[in-house]
Amino acid sequence: MVEGVKDYRAAVAIGRKLDLPELGPLLTSLASGLINLHELAEAQAVANEALATTRRDFGARHPIHARSLADAARVQSTLGNRPEALALMLEAVAIEEAAYAGSSSRLAISLQRLGWTYNQSGKYPEAIASFERAIAMEQGFAEPNWTNLTAAYNDMGDTYISIGDYHAARASLEAALEVWRDQELVINIGIALGNLGNASNRAQRFSEAAEYCQQGLNNDEQFLSADHPDLAYPLSCLGEALLGAEQSQSALAPLARAHALRDRVDMDEASLAWTRWLYGRALVESGENPSLGMRYVIFARDTFAGMAEMAASELADVQAWLATRQP
Repeated sequence: MVEGVKDYRAAVAIGRKLDLPELGPLLTSLASGLINLHELAEAQAVANEALATTRRDFGARHPIHARSLADAARVQSTLGNRPEALALMLEAVAIEEAAYAGSSSRLAISLQRLGWTYNQSGKYPEAIASFERAIAMEQGFAEPNWTNLTAAYNDMGDTYISIGDYHAARASLEAALEVWRDQELVINIGIALGNLGNASNRAQRFSEAAEYCQQGLNNDEQFLSADHPDLAYPLSCLGEALLGAEQSQSALAPLARAHALRDRVDMDEASLAWTRWLYGRALVESGENPSLGMRYVIFARDTFAGMAEMAASELADVQAWLATRQP
């Protein structure tokens, strides 16, 4: 991944120097790689340059410009700028709907991304509808894009978790896991395992959740560096399972590590708040540092309250827990 970004940087430098017509697509690919490395400040700058370049060279209604819009949306979503991300993603899909007459592999990818952007914006019915379109489109091809198909299944499962339909969530996540294993896309297996752990946590099946989350963490650690912020997801999931099983002392280590990975200026507020809520709860329940723990929980409560419907279930959990701590 790092080498790929290095190669794209070199290609972009040549493209800028020679003013090549391929500069826009190269910038888009570089922005995508930078997002994967969580180099978000540079990714945002490159994505903005890609937008301007593809609009200038290909026009505002060209599919190549649509891809730049989709990657710019991904940057904005990762930064937590959800309205901006959704507007960019809707524009990208509209361009591709017209360009590809309603069906293409590229459009299916964008529909999956649109579904996730809807999910992050708290628009869950719209998200599920977009995922269903992406899945149906992929299944209609002689050779589906397996990565996109499984991403749609996985993210639809995550959306079902958000609305409390754990049965539907499990069905979607198990479909994703089955395809990932069948196609030997092992780098992605940890995502479905982590989400299955999250679904089990929400259903209060904490022993099962801990197994899923630990398996997801083990899988991710094969591919990600020890300081990669994406490891915070299975670590937080594992910590939540241990808290649910009333093992707050055991929950401290994974949640402290998750918090350290997410306590950074470029982390979106929802992800930090979720981990801070769990870590704060562990600090209080274990007696390790109740004062700091309560500050973290209050931070999470206030963050979730400011996110309205996007974090309604998380806010309810925090408020219910706080109610049990009142004298």
